[in-house]
Amino acid sequence: MYQIKKIYSVINKLPKQLQIRNKSNKIFRKKYILLTFTTVFIMLLILLYIIPLPTTQYKGINSFSNINGEFINIDNYIGFAKLHITTENKITHAETITYVHGFGGSSFSWRNNIEYFTKAGYNVLLIDLKGFGVTQKTLDTKYDHISQAEYIFKILNHYNINKTHLVGHSMGGNISVHFALKYPNKIKSLTLVAPALVTENLIINNIGKLLLIPPFTQIYRQIITRTINMENISNFLKYNYANPEFVTNETILGYFLPLDIEDWDLALLGTLRDATENILPTDYIQQLQNHTFPIQIIWGEYDKIIPLTNGFKLNTQIRKATFRIIPKAGHLPMEEKPSEFNELMTIFLNKAK
Repeated sequence: MYQIKKIYSVINKLPKQLQIRNKSNKIFRKKYILLTFTTVFIMLLILLYIIPLPTTQYKGINSFSNINGEFINIDNYIGFAKLHITTENKITHAETITYVHGFGGSSFSWRNNIEYFTKAGYNVLLIDLKGFGVTQKTLDTKYDHISQAEYIFKILNHYNINKTHLVGHSMGGNISVHFALKYPNKIKSLTLVAPALVTENLIINNIGKLLLIPPFTQIYRQIITRTINMENISNFLKYNYANPEFVTNETILGYFLPLDIEDWDLALLGTLRDATENILPTDYIQQLQNHTFPIQIIWGEYDKIIPLTNGFKLNTQIRKATFRIIPKAGHLPMEEKPSEFNELMTIFLNKAK
């Protein structure tokens, strides 16, 4: 009888012992999974820093001394610009047109507009914005659009230009508006070419600050330096043009050139980091309306980056602006349809004198 009770007691305790063992196993499995995940994560981080970035083909900015322009020291930042003097000798005090390129562009974006206007009696100033073209590539400078406007102001002063006809494309349009609001006395006229105006802080603008966390910075660098290549630049340009057949090898190489400069990806990261500071004042439309300088808006009919509907809307807001549409042009009308673009600019500039 005693033996039967003992066996019964052991049987009763068995489920509790099994439950304890199961709990121990679950805890062990969780710890094992956590340990495995941590180990893999650490190994990936180590790999990110062990795998070299594709830097062997990169050059310093000094390697581009043969580029048509000059390097300018602006507050210990190496900028780049070129002042093309008018070929019309009769004009002693020529007016200046200053061109401001868009995101991913450079002074190269205005190659089809220089000779036309220097022959027409204008001086033409081309600027590579900070972080773009063949300027210095670093994280240790400010890339927000107000800082870019201040950089343009200092370049104008470098060339002793008191007033200018300012022409800004896409991102350069937003920078040009910041410039016009900050330095209205420097503006002779303002032309906005498919401007990418920033009026609110988008969620994507906060990505840059996240990427500054060291592991994410390295992930960003590993990905970006391998995905932005000649083929993708070509595809992007063809998307910007209404007619992709107009994208030549010269165009592709011109836009790819800045990617030959060491740490170009850090300059891009800096641009993303400071994107939250690009927002225009809420009353920027009213401020533009109040200033005396004339304003022109130019848009490509088939712009897929910033659709033409944005142009119509902006035209209703800036009531004093002249609004022009270039037929069969995309986001880069000054490149794709230079003759039409230059003609519209000439008509507007003649009225602005």
